[in-house]
Amino acid sequence: MSRSANTVSLCYNHMEWGEDALKVFFAHMKNDQRGTRPRDPRHIYANPLMPEVCPILALGLYWMVYGVDSNANQVFPGNDQYDRFRKTLRRALETPGLANELERVG
Repeated sequence: MSRSANTVSLCYNHMEWGEDALKVFFAHMKNDQRGTRPRDPRHIYANPLMPEVCPILALGLYWMVYGVDSNANQVFPGNDQYDRFRKTLRRALETPGLANELERVG
């Protein structure tokens, strides 16, 4: 898990493959605001048993839909990404019946 503020500012040069994981180096972390601590990557692993929650598959689908802009450094380019995601998630959660289904499945 990562803070949404870190994910919004994720850049291509912050990611690299290491064995069977995608390694992500965050520029700023909550417990290191000045950036003085050594950078330990977060490891992101595929989940082939549950593709509906697989972060590697999600990134692949995102890039298939939106493409990879070789001129941009940010993985999620644009303005107000955090607010856009928050509003989209709220609309999805307010869909009739979704709250009941989420409650049902736990």
